[in-house]
Amino acid sequence: MSRTSRKKVVFCLLALLLMVACSDTSCGGCVTPLPEPFSMQDRVYDAVQMRVNRSGFDFIQNNLTEILGSLMEDGLQFDIPNQNIDLLVTDVDLCQTPCPLTIEIAQSVLSLVPNDTIGFDGAVNVNGNLTLDTTILFVPIHCDFPLEISDKPFSADIILKADPDSHLFYFEIANLELTLEEDDYDIVCPIGFDEIMEALKPAMTTILNLALQTQLDSAIGDLIAAQSCLNCDFYSNNCPTGSTCNADDFCESGGDCLIKPLGLVGTLEIGEQLSSVDPTNDAAVDLLLALGQAQQPSQRPFIRNNGLEVRLIGGTYSDLDECLPEPDPQDIPSPGLAPAMNFGNVIPGTGDPYMMGVAITDKYLDYFFYQLWRSGFLCLAIDSYGIDQISSATLGLFIPSINLLADQGNWPVRLELRPQGVPHMEIGKGTFLPDGSIDEPILYLFLPELRMDFWMKLHGSWFMFLSLVQDVRVDLAIDFTDDNQVIPIIDENSVVVDNVFVSSYELLAEDEETLKSVVPQLIGMFLPMLTGGLGEIAIPDLQGFILEVKSVEGNLERGSSGYHEFMSIYADLSFEAPPAPVATQVEIESNGPEGIKLRVIDPATEIQFRIDGGMWSPFKSGPLVKVTRRLLPGDHYMEARARRKGEYRSLDPDPQVLFFETSLAQVPRPTTIKKSATLQAADISPKSISQAQTEQEPRAGCATAASGAGLVGLLVMLVLGLRRRK
Repeated sequence: MSRTSRKKVVFCLLALLLMVACSDTSCGGCVTPLPEPFSMQDRVYDAVQMRVNRSGFDFIQNNLTEILGSLMEDGLQFDIPNQNIDLLVTDVDLCQTPCPLTIEIAQSVLSLVPNDTIGFDGAVNVNGNLTLDTTILFVPIHCDFPLEISDKPFSADIILKADPDSHLFYFEIANLELTLEEDDYDIVCPIGFDEIMEALKPAMTTILNLALQTQLDSAIGDLIAAQSCLNCDFYSNNCPTGSTCNADDFCESGGDCLIKPLGLVGTLEIGEQLSSVDPTNDAAVDLLLALGQAQQPSQRPFIRNNGLEVRLIGGTYSDLDECLPEPDPQDIPSPGLAPAMNFGNVIPGTGDPYMMGVAITDKYLDYFFYQLWRSGFLCLAIDSYGIDQISSATLGLFIPSINLLADQGNWPVRLELRPQGVPHMEIGKGTFLPDGSIDEPILYLFLPELRMDFWMKLHGSWFMFLSLVQDVRVDLAIDFTDDNQVIPIIDENSVVVDNVFVSSYELLAEDEETLKSVVPQLIGMFLPMLTGGLGEIAIPDLQGFILEVKSVEGNLERGSSGYHEFMSIYADLSFEAPPAPVATQVEIESNGPEGIKLRVIDPATEIQFRIDGGMWSPFKSGPLVKVTRRLLPGDHYMEARARRKGEYRSLDPDPQVLFFETSLAQVPRPTTIKKSATLQAADISPKSISQAQTEQEPRAGCATAASGAGLVGLLVMLVLGLRRRK
C-alpha cells in the first residue's frame, strides 16, 4: 500500500469527521516554518470550537460509501508480501510475488462513545488473488486463492486523544477486526492436487488471517504515524530540544514520536499582502491554529451529548514594531483558556436543527488582533507613487487651502497611518434589516487613537501639513458565495469616526472644526483604496462535502453590553450542487449629487455591488437600489451581481460591469474657511516648517510585487480563515 493511499484513509475516517481542512503549513498566504514549537504563553486554548451533531454523523454514515468512493477511487489497497510457510508435509511460498488486496467499505454504522471514541461497525468487500507455490513429490505446484468476498463484517474504534505535553490532538485505532473463514474463498490448483490443498485449508485460513491482520496493523500504524507524528523537517531547527530524528524521519523522545500539529503553523508574512498599497510594510506574525485542547478528554470530552466536539489552539505572536508605542499593560488582552461554547442541537437564533457548528471566541479575536497590531501590519505609508488618487489636488477637493499651499499645482502626498492605541474586536449579533442593510454587524473592529499624518513633497522635501488622531470603528458583516467563499461586507455607515484631535495644521487656512468635519470624508475616500483588490475569502474545503450555511450569528451575550462571546456559523452537510445561478440584470437609472440609483430588472432577485474593486455591499432588493458612496471626481466602474432573494447559493458568478462618472459637484466639500487664506507655496521654506514637520522619507522595506488585499480585508481574511495555498 502506497503512502499516498494510506494518507487518503485518514482523510476518510478523520478529516471528514473532524473537519481537519488543512495540515502542516499548507494554509494561508506566504507561510514559512517556525524554528521550534509555538510557545505555550501565547496560546489561546479553545480559540475555535466545533461540533458535529448526530444528524451530521447520520449524513456521513448514510453516504460513507459515496464519500470514500470520491476520495479513494482505488479503495484501500495494500500488498500481502511473500511468506514462506512450513506445513510439515511441505514448504509453501504464499504470494511469491506480492499479492494486491483491495478492501472497500460497503456498509457502516458510526457510534459515539463518551468521552473519546468513535466506533465503526460495518461490512467490507475484499477483492484480490493470493497465490501459493510449493513442490509435492518433486512436482512444482501453483495454486490461486481468488478472493471476491462481499459484506464481510469489519469493526474498529477510533480513540481521540490530547497529548499531555503539547496539548495537540491525535488519534489511535484499536480493536480492529476483519477475519476470513474457510467458506469465504476457494483454492484453484492443478487437477489432482485440489483435494490435497483443500485438506490444508484450515491451516491456510489461519495463515491468511495472520497475514491480513499483520498488514492491516502495519497499514494502520503507518496511517497514524503519517498524520500524528512530527516530521523531522517540520520546524526549521529540525527536531525540538530533547528529541531525535528516527529512521522513519519522525522526531521521537523516549521511544515515542512527538505529536504533529494538525492545522496551520508558521510565520505568516502578512506585510507582503499589502505590497500594492505599501511596499514598505514588512509585518509578520507567528501563527498556530491547530487541533488540540488544554484538558484531557475526561475533563473536556470529545464526545458529548451524542455529538463530536473538537477544539483548536489559537496562538499568535509578533515583536513590537518600531512604529508603535509601548502599549499600556491594562490594554493588553490575555491569552489562556477561552470560555466554553455550550453547543445544543438547534441554532440559538432560529431554533432550527443543524449538522455542524463552528464558534470563534472573542478572547481569541482580541489576542489575535493585538498581536497583529504589534507586528506593524496596521502601520501603513501610502503615497502618490503607489496610488494615483493620493495627491495634493485630490486632498484640495476636501481641504481647499491645500491648493494654495501647492501653488495650484498637483504634488505628491504621503499618508502615514500609525495606530497608537491597542485595537480590539467585538462580536455583534450579525443581523440585517428587511431592506438588506446591516442592522448589527457580526464584527466590530475598534482602532483607538488612529493617527493619520499627511505629508507633501514640495521643493524636493517632505513636510507634514496635517495630523489627525481619532477613534475609528469599522462594522463588518459577512455573507457567502454560491461555493461558500466568505464575502466581507460594509455599507455607507460602516465606518464610524469619533474623538477627532487635529494638530500640525498651521500651514492650512481651515480652522480646527472644519478639519474635524472633513475627517469622515477623508476616511471614506481612502478606505476603498485600502480594501481594493479584496475578493471573496476562500475557506478550506471539507474533502468533498458542500456546506449549506444556515446562520452566522453572535452567541452568548456578555451581560448587557450587546456584544457576544462567540461568532458562530451553523451549517448542514450536502453533496448537492448549487442551483443554476441567476443572470444579473441591472442598469443605472440616475446619477446625481445624491448618488446613483440602480434599477433591478428581475423583481425576484436581490443585488450587491462594489465600486472600483472595493468591498461588496449588502444585498438589497429593487426595483431601485440607491448607491451612496464617497467617490473622487472622474471615471469609475461598478460591479453588480444578483441572486434569488434569500438563496445565497444562486449567486451570479459573473458580475455585470457598469461604467459611470462622478462630477466635482458630487464631492462634498467644506463651505467655510475662517483663517486667512493668503499662504502661497513660495512662502514655504525649511525655516517655516516646525521641528515636528522635518523631512522624512518613506521607510525602507521589501518591494515584492503582489496583489494587496487591503487593511480591512486582510483582517477579515485572517479572522475568518486564511487563504489556502494552491
